[in-house]
Amino acid sequence: MDSLATVVLLAVLCEAVTELAKGIYDDGFTFSQGVALLFGQAVAWGVGVDLLALAGIEGAAWLSYVGTALAGLVISRGAGYVHSLADRLAKARA
Repeated sequence: MDSLATVVLLAVLCEAVTELAKGIYDDGFTFSQGVALLFGQAVAWGVGVDLLALAGIEGAAWLSYVGTALAGLVISRGAGYVHSLADRLAKARA
């Protein structure tokens, strides 16, 4: 993955984590959000998917744990979010 697409991916993921934390701080968890987050994490860890490795981002050994946790977050956000993420990455590459 080229440098610009890597930066865009990391920025979008940082935004997702920030929005989730802000929502929890402001409104607390709803039951459906908690279930989605737990299920997304369970799927990501169960399958062993590492979002950062899939994007070609390499680093320290502990980074694979971060990549798996981020994959769980993306999975928990649903298909609409994944589609939006793919669109943003495609625009960054163009």
